[in-house]
Amino acid sequence: MPNSLLYLCCPPAERPATEAMLGEAGVPARWADDAPSALAALTRQPCVVISDFGDPRAAVIVAEIKRARPSTFLLAVTDPARPGVMAEIERVGIPAVLHRPLSARMVSALLGAMPDPRQRVEAAGGRGTSSSPIVARSAAMRRALEAVERAAASQAGVLVCGEAGSGRALLAREIHESSAGPGAPFVRVDCSPGSGADVEAALFGTIELARDVADRRRLDRVTSDCAMVAARGGTLFLAHLADAPERVQARLARVLRDGEVVIGDGRRAWPLDLRPVASVPPDWDGAVAAGEVRDDLARRIAVSRVDVPPLRDRRDDMPLLAAWLLDKACRAQACGSRSLDPAALALIAALPWKGNGPELESVLAAMARVAPGPTVTIDHVLVSVSLDGAGCRPDATRTLRDARARFEREYITAALERHRGRVPETARALGLQRTNLYRKMRALKIAWRGPDAVPAGPRGLTDR
Repeated sequence: MPNSLLYLCCPPAERPATEAMLGEAGVPARWADDAPSALAALTRQPCVVISDFGDPRAAVIVAEIKRARPSTFLLAVTDPARPGVMAEIERVGIPAVLHRPLSARMVSALLGAMPDPRQRVEAAGGRGTSSSPIVARSAAMRRALEAVERAAASQAGVLVCGEAGSGRALLAREIHESSAGPGAPFVRVDCSPGSGADVEAALFGTIELARDVADRRRLDRVTSDCAMVAARGGTLFLAHLADAPERVQARLARVLRDGEVVIGDGRRAWPLDLRPVASVPPDWDGAVAAGEVRDDLARRIAVSRVDVPPLRDRRDDMPLLAAWLLDKACRAQACGSRSLDPAALALIAALPWKGNGPELESVLAAMARVAPGPTVTIDHVLVSVSLDGAGCRPDATRTLRDARARFEREYITAALERHRGRVPETARALGLQRTNLYRKMRALKIAWRGPDAVPAGPRGLTDR
């Protein structure tokens, strides 16, 4: 949760009460009433920005913040009695809205879904220079961050275990910055290329083998420009370690065992004061048991372990993550700000996302292209994803009505499963009246007999 926020355009008469309410929520506030003072405050300390849209200056200040500091998390405050303000909020592209009267519980719940804005880390996959927030509202991601904190407390090897695209590189960087610090080297080597020689050359350089040195021990000889040397004092990130050739695994295990190497043509033994961190797939233990990964290498890398959840297990993270990625896509395409309406966001959260983060990012980029206005609706989702959530367009021979009906059927069924057939809970989660949910289920021919279902509603649903 952010440890402070910047409040824009709060009426002076309301500031004492607002400050007391935010203090109860555990978040101190700073105030700003114009763009220069807001940007100056954000330069001193990045934080979440809440903008009161009861003031006509709010939209102008927000637009300036989005231009100068596009990764800033923005929230809007508005009065439900003034529905016209929502159009202005949508126009400037603020994804989350707080309605008056504000309460400490409401603010705390929303801010609790947000990462600390000071945590800026490399995007998964290591491409480019853009930053990504670590969103951890879900229990699964909070457990992963707890494991990151434990791993960062030592300099021993760390396994970051999870599916491709789940954010393994993101958490590897977080481990690095939490222990070695942002100024220390973070060197990434991809162990998955087809040629084992390429991986070996990247890790150790082109010098072949260990030779006797002054103390007559057999130490590996490496070149001064290899990854092993470059990572001294920091972190060596071994991406896709399970795919490394056996020869590379053997040399890596030996070097990590010795903790020293000979550099170039010298005779001196140099210490390797680095931390190895490796990204591996969920079946890592099976690969070790099957002999695909050397046991001695596994022991030295897997001192600590971080299990990264797939995106389908992070439903509670989806609102902020999707809003951030959509905003990133809009900036890249220079198409103006977009926000997701509740129905579109609910459908996005329900999809399986087999490709995890990269798939979600690709689909949101497609939605940014197809949405003609500031709001992405459920229809824009339907034309941007496949029916199985594979991240590509569906069969164009189907009508949009057919595609939408199938999506709604699958989504409502998934929601019923999540709430064990309890219609009132399911209706609240979907943002529907209970009677409307029954009506939709009849129209979509959804027959549900979940584990808690009783014959007290249509088709065996429970109305408890």
